[in-house]
Amino acid sequence: MTDSRLLGQDAAGSWFLHVADTAAADVGTLNSWSLTLVP
Repeated sequence: MTDSRLLGQDAAGSWFLHVADTAAADVGTLNSWSLTLVP
């Protein structure tokens, strides 16, 4: 996912990733994720 509205914004501060599998019938797995900050 990219969002050009964030270009040029200050990346300093706290970052959090929240993932939820809210389906009761099965189990989900997050295998990997990444965040690329471009100055």
